[in-house]
Amino acid sequence: MASHAGELVIGLSHLREARPRLADASLSAALARAEAATGRRGSAACLLAAVRGTALWAQDRRDEAESLLAYRLDVVERASPPEVVAMMFVTLARIAF
Repeated sequence: MASHAGELVIGLSHLREARPRLADASLSAALARAEAATGRRGSAACLLAAVRGTALWAQDRRDEAESLLAYRLDVVERASPPEVVAMMFVTLARIAF
């Protein structure tokens, strides 16, 4: 997971700067590597997916965000910093309505 920390910070920085396309671009490759290494529900993959899901939502790619975040909330709650947990909850709430 430590190897993905830098990519996570870059993605979060792009989101804070209101640049979701750049966040998505920087996180998509990192997420693919994390999923290949640890599986879809690995802690690194779920952490990156939570942030990328928010970036997808901000680009109005709602269906992609929903499928990306599906069945990952429990892992994110256990293995992520509070900011990422809150980010995922907000995105899932937006998806629900």
